[in-house]
Amino acid sequence: MGIFDRFFKAQQAKPSSQEKDHALGVRVVHDALVKEGYTIEAVNTDLEKLPQIVASIQGRLTFFVVRVARGPLPDLPAETKRACEAQAVNFGATCMFAPVAIMSTGERNADGEEGFFVNYRGYQNA
Repeated sequence: MGIFDRFFKAQQAKPSSQEKDHALGVRVVHDALVKEGYTIEAVNTDLEKLPQIVASIQGRLTFFVVRVARGPLPDLPAETKRACEAQAVNFGATCMFAPVAIMSTGERNADGEEGFFVNYRGYQNA
C-alpha cells in the first residue's frame, strides 16, 4: 500500500474533490521529483500544512509547496510563500513552488473514477 493509498484509507469521511485533486497534484510532483533523482524525505497531502513534499538531492534539502487548480496553473499566495520560506530557513532548506493544473477528460474508468488531463511544467523558486 503506497503513501497516497494510506492517505485515503485514513480519512474518516470520503475525501472532498478538492482533497482528491490536491492528492493527485502531489502525486504528480512526487513522481517527477523521483525521476529527477530527488530522495523523498516526507509527503504531506494535507491542504492546510506546509510543505507538501520534503526532498533532497546532492545533500540539499528542498521544501515543495504544491498547489492544484482545475483550469489554469495556480499562483502561490504571498502568505503561503512567506510561511514556507520561514520554515525552510529553520532547516537550511530551499522553498520551491510546484503548480499543477488538472482538467477532467469527461470520462470515468470502470471504478467510476474521473479521468484527468494534467498540466505540470515543473517547479520554480517560491
